[in-house]
Amino acid sequence: MLFASLSAGSTVNWGCCLDTPKYVREEWNDMGLSQFHPDDEEFNSAMAQVKTYMGVTDKGIVHNGMNKKLIEGCDKNKFEWRVAPQNIKDTSLKSAGWTCFGPRQGNKQGGGVTWLREYSDNGGKFFEGLAVKVVTKSGKATGVVVCANSDRDSPSKWKTLNVRCKVICSAGSLHTPLFLQRSGFRNKNIGSNLRLHPVSAVMATCKEDIFGYEGAPMTTVCTEFQNGVDGDGYGPKLECPSVHTGVMAAALPWKNGPQFKEALESSSKMVAVIVLQRDIGGGTVTGKNHGFDPVVDYVPDARDEKNIKEGLKRAFDILRVCDTIDKIWTCHVDQPCYDAPSSADAEESAANLANVEAFRQAIDENGVGVNSLGLFCAHQMGSCRMGQNPNAGAVDEDGELWECDNLYVIDASVFPTASGANPMITTMSIAQMLGSRLVEMHKATDRGAILLDKRRIRRGELTGKKNGVFSSLWIGAFVMGVMGAMSAHWVKKLGV
Repeated sequence: MLFASLSAGSTVNWGCCLDTPKYVREEWNDMGLSQFHPDDEEFNSAMAQVKTYMGVTDKGIVHNGMNKKLIEGCDKNKFEWRVAPQNIKDTSLKSAGWTCFGPRQGNKQGGGVTWLREYSDNGGKFFEGLAVKVVTKSGKATGVVVCANSDRDSPSKWKTLNVRCKVICSAGSLHTPLFLQRSGFRNKNIGSNLRLHPVSAVMATCKEDIFGYEGAPMTTVCTEFQNGVDGDGYGPKLECPSVHTGVMAAALPWKNGPQFKEALESSSKMVAVIVLQRDIGGGTVTGKNHGFDPVVDYVPDARDEKNIKEGLKRAFDILRVCDTIDKIWTCHVDQPCYDAPSSADAEESAANLANVEAFRQAIDENGVGVNSLGLFCAHQMGSCRMGQNPNAGAVDEDGELWECDNLYVIDASVFPTASGANPMITTMSIAQMLGSRLVEMHKATDRGAILLDKRRIRRGELTGKKNGVFSSLWIGAFVMGVMGAMSAHWVKKLGV
């Protein structure tokens, strides 16, 4: 569904719009990328423009039943939480709960109804179902050749398109590395450093209907543990997604048929708190079938495992103090079920306190082992990361490939590390910033001249020279991924 839609990750998504956290920007600044400093006006302005254009607000948010439970549990534990700004026009609508499947009514202001609509209204064209090859000559991207995917093996079917300005790749963190690898580029950061924001969950059933699949999801976020158990900024955020029966079927542990059926039948009473870990460890993405299909190799780092376990225990602490909770469990295959006490007096009983400790201990013992815990990928980032030199990154601070002039990557793959927050705003803000730079340089404004001088100094003799290098790229749509919408917008401005 995600890859079958234009604007992909900003359409098939929640409406949660979190800024790039300050501590993440400080980390990126310390990596030599000063444009991300918390006080940098360029990135701050780009983020403000994106949020304004997409109608992002934290005012008038209506919390559904699940988010109310998260608030209740956080307040009783004195855990820090805040409203998650939304780009959903009306969070009170029941249909807002289906936004994760793509909002057909336009209630969510994703890329499809903002950037891409403006691009289309100004004469922009879309081409989907194509095979694409990017052509380079003497170390510079000069154009593309395209054909229908079904004609990929017929040389006579390919048509050449020469570009007047820039070649921009926005294929996302799984496909952009494949595109570059097929191009013959060998920077060690291409396909490496893949971050996935691994996610697991603690779930509970209530004594009354919650209807967690209705109303806007993820309108609150618990930030109490985001600094991590080691205080290094690599901890989890706790959030509430939509609890659709089909979605929960993929997350619930299977013990036997009756157990699984009973759990699914209780979906209207279910609350889920996800543990979204900012991963310090990374994986890789490589290609199979001639480099067109991504293969991800990712094993959680021991430091991430420690934070995930802590996050699960804290999510349990949140849910167990909420009123009307009946049962609680995790996504562990062998996780015992916690039965909530029947009264306040029973809650303080020795038997219940022993059950609480046993449940927390079981989380530690079961851990994050292979095939023992339902662990999911929330976001893909960082597989062509930005760096101040070719050793540190695949692209420079403008998003231009270190190995090739005129070839830009503008999507979440350029993140230096994991964003530690739902990355839609970060991704679009980077696109806004880099797209604005391209326009300034193309139009040769005063600022553009400064940017060009910086580029010449920065790149110097570092750009690798390759003659006649061809690369192949198969994507379901010519513009793909979260950044596709933004790139199309800027391509039109550049007059490509």
